[in-house]
Amino acid sequence: MASKRMLKKSVNEITEELFMESLYYVLNAPEEYAEQLETIISRLTITQEDFLKRINNPDGKDNPTLVKKYYSKLKDDFQNIANEIIEQLNTIREKMSANVNPAN
Repeated sequence: MASKRMLKKSVNEITEELFMESLYYVLNAPEEYAEQLETIISRLTITQEDFLKRINNPDGKDNPTLVKKYYSKLKDDFQNIANEIIEQLNTIREKMSANVNPAN
């Protein structure tokens, strides 16, 4: 079960990194971004819990082909959610940069 352990470790590391970046923005962003950032942090927490549960409970435990497909989809789903959150954080960062360095 080393692959489950490594997958859990990856999920935890990625969500923790995104959480830390979100926390940085909470501490440094103007108040107008507070609600967006709270939503991102909530989504990260829910996502982490959900994916850790899904890792422990694969479909088709007796069929290796189904298990492989299950984990492949799980990885893709997690990557998609992580990318969405990264895009949201990048949008906030870009807006903050535009406010600090307004165009002439």
